[in-house]
Amino acid sequence: MTGISLAARGLVLVLAALAAACTTFGDPLHREDDFKDSQRKFTQFVRWGNIQGATLYLVEEQQEEFLALAPQLSDVRFTDYEILRVDLEDDMKSATVDVIYTGYTLSSPIARTMRLHQVWKRDDEGDWKVTVALDPIRQALGLAAK
Repeated sequence: MTGISLAARGLVLVLAALAAACTTFGDPLHREDDFKDSQRKFTQFVRWGNIQGATLYLVEEQQEEFLALAPQLSDVRFTDYEILRVDLEDDMKSATVDVIYTGYTLSSPIARTMRLHQVWKRDDEGDWKVTVALDPIRQALGLAAK
């Protein structure tokens, strides 16, 4: 091999490595993937009535109040949900999500629609935690707002 072809091969390898690095290291900590996974799990836990599971993603200040809604939420079967908006900040430390759930109550044939506004933030450990507006949940369940 000549020195030129060896240098050309080396250059090709360096360029390939740089291209791979650009695609791999765009978000080396996978914060966007972690957010999407946390948001999806929380939303599905609410949909399927797994209030204990959903509570794991809530900020600590809301956990007790959210758990108090568990008996009423267990009477609702959400048949579907639609994510209306996801705004993930460029710094990947916060996000805002709006979700509409549709379903019905088991105790009476009443259709329920619930719009849940989620504000997500990464805590000091890097975990995503959500704060939700609880009054829309109470309204969807036919309870008085606090």
